[in-house]
Amino acid sequence: MGVTPTWLSTGKGDKYPHIYGLKNENKQHSNIKEDFINNKHKENLVPLISWVSAGIWCDAIDNYSPGDAEEWLPCPTKCGKNTYALKVSGDSMTANMAGSKTYPNGCIVYVDPELQVTNGKRVIAKLIDKNEVTFKTYKEDAGKKWLMPINTQYENILIDENVIICGVIIAKYEQE
Repeated sequence: MGVTPTWLSTGKGDKYPHIYGLKNENKQHSNIKEDFINNKHKENLVPLISWVSAGIWCDAIDNYSPGDAEEWLPCPTKCGKNTYALKVSGDSMTANMAGSKTYPNGCIVYVDPELQVTNGKRVIAKLIDKNEVTFKTYKEDAGKKWLMPINTQYENILIDENVIICGVIIAKYEQE
């Protein structure tokens, strides 16, 4: 449930101490933390379940049973009931140019598996036969579908029948 044993047994103390301990104190995320403390985002707790490679395909590792998580985090935006969070590993989604949307190594992305995939959305994709995942931008062009990195040092990946989209990125959080 993501709550402390003390709170569960007595109703006293910090219910979600890991939420209060968020390291990022910039204005945007401190407002998220304050809103959560003020009971505005409790319905938006999502599980941080694993990491995802922003680079090459890598093994999909999920060590948690349904309902378990490494940590429960408040989602900074409206999200579906099956939304989950992943930690980004790698730099293929890190922008080469200042001012561009970027997802650096170590940031947290929130994934909603119920949203429709449309052109230009950031997505988590999986190779069916190898159980490997990656994080890229979904692009349709000239009748073909692609997974495209933000970092131009990486190559685009053509989507074939062996690739499924696991969900759409709806938000990110960068820890300092």
